[in-house]
Amino acid sequence: MMKEIIACLGGVAVGVAVCYCGYHYFKKKKTEEVETDVFEEKLKRQEEKKQKLNDLITNQTYVELLTARELTDWFRKNKEKVISKAKMMVLVPTEEHMRGLGYPAETDIDVDTNVVQLFYDEDTNEAVLVRLVNYTDIESNLQARLIENDGMLVVTE
Repeated sequence: MMKEIIACLGGVAVGVAVCYCGYHYFKKKKTEEVETDVFEEKLKRQEEKKQKLNDLITNQTYVELLTARELTDWFRKNKEKVISKAKMMVLVPTEEHMRGLGYPAETDIDVDTNVVQLFYDEDTNEAVLVRLVNYTDIESNLQARLIENDGMLVVTE
């Protein structure tokens, strides 16, 4: 009888040990799978941001002298393509502004010779229509207004 009790207790102990090890093995494996999924998702988002930036740079506009008229003409021309509540904005492409628009913060866009022009939808917190404008010279009044407003202008009609 004693042998049977010892054998039974030994079997229970082995069973508990196997269950304990199995539980921790599968818990660790599941955690690793979740971490891998999170890493892959982050990598995918970074690649999308890089592609978005590449598209912006590839499709940039070049002007000799950047004027308020150049900017307002583009807004007028494209206003029908966006929702009526979208804000018209002009930004200096600083790290902070680019990150806020969903682009990688570390870019090689020169803040002294470029501006980002866009329609911004506050409901979705996204830029609806964007263009990068590269210029050689900038109208002094426009440059002063950008400096006064920390590189961000909201254009009103």
